[in-house]
Amino acid sequence: MIRPVLLSAPLPQKAKETLERLGFSSFALPPCPRLPRALACHADLLFFQDRQNLYTEACYLNENASFFESLPTRAALLFRRRLCPIDFSLGADYPRDVPLNLLAQGAWIYGHKSSFASSLPGFVPVKQGYARCSSVIVGEGVITADAGLARTLSDHGTPVLAVRPGHVLLPGYDTGFLGGASFTLSPRLTAFVCDFTRHPDAPAIIAFADALGVRLLSLSGEPLVDVGGALLLSEEPL
Repeated sequence: MIRPVLLSAPLPQKAKETLERLGFSSFALPPCPRLPRALACHADLLFFQDRQNLYTEACYLNENASFFESLPTRAALLFRRRLCPIDFSLGADYPRDVPLNLLAQGAWIYGHKSSFASSLPGFVPVKQGYARCSSVIVGEGVITADAGLARTLSDHGTPVLAVRPGHVLLPGYDTGFLGGASFTLSPRLTAFVCDFTRHPDAPAIIAFADALGVRLLSLSGEPLVDVGGALLLSEEPL
């Protein structure tokens, strides 16, 4: 069964080929005109999913109805079943670009205090408005370069590895986020779009994942680049 992955374009060709060998098919998300051009297709700005629901901007759905209807049948069904359109408008300037950039880990949801999720059970406000893209989810743990977010996660019982900031490309910006260069393919498999071993803290990253029983996979050998994570439309484990 093909498992669709929705993510930003461009994706390195090698990464696409690796995903296909694993049984995944990648689809480039349409851009949102209200976000900065370099970030307009980033899944972690366009969607937030918790265990039950998938949240996004209602007008983004309406603008791209034909794209979502063209997804493979099972993926489209999963998408519609979990979908919760939110009546707000994303914006190019912070914090109007982060209402959906939320990290769901364990029983908690971490994000900017102005997020729509502030009314959801388990919401924890954090200073790092880009909570999701600054976090690599590794099973029950998180890797992040944000010291404040690391402390808050640890205080809420999440295993955390703090790494050095930077070392991730993001065209048009000084640096990207390591979390935006990664996404979860299963509870025991975290993928990096490019070569995570190029990060100076790679040995610690590997040891952290091993301790949690999670496999790490580089989809290509290119330098790390922030593509805004991904949205996996599948209920099938690896």
